Amino acid sequence: MRSRVFAAAVALVGSLGDAQTLPEAPLEAPSEIGAPTPTHRVWYGWQTLIVAGTSTAAGLAVNETASYGFWGVALVVGGATVHWVHGHIARGFASIGLDLGLGLAGAGLGALIRESSDRASDDGSHATHATFGALAGVSVGLGVALLIDVAALAYDDVSDATAPRRQAWMAPTMRLARGGGMLGVAGGF
Repeated sequence: MRSRVFAAAVALVGSLGDAQTLPEAPLEAPSEIGAPTPTHRVWYGWQTLIVAGTSTAAGLAVNETASYGFWGVALVVGGATVHWVHGHIARGFASIGLDLGLGLAGAGLGALIRESSDRASDDGSHATHATFGALAGVSVGLGVALLIDVAALAYDDVSDATAPRRQAWMAPTMRLARGGGMLGVAGGF
């Protein structure tokens, strides 16, 4: 009899130990199983604009013929690099395609427009004028490519489940004015 009570007590304690170490998994409702997680779009085009702005500023600050090559390479590769850093490899190559395609199309169109406008006055400087037309055209083409890039390609899809939650905050405030002042607390939640 004593051995049966001991065995029952060991079985009871063992089952309690199992219940404590193996918590039950919460059951999901059938409608939630396999449901897509809601996402929202986050624009990172400002990073591409910063890269384009700094490369343009650097190219114009040097003001030499070699700086135009640096400017063009930095514009073409800079936007793509921003996409690649965000994990969008295809968008990076699409950005390069936009820059090269619209830049070359702008160069050709600019050279043609400038050349056709110079045919009326034959002063022998058609090549120089066509070069300046091509430079103006490539600038316009790269500008249009940049606008398309930041407006259509520069977005991340962020899961609402992993998005950072806004936290409550409090901060002291103080305002001094002639004849008095104010001390308070501001916050948001």
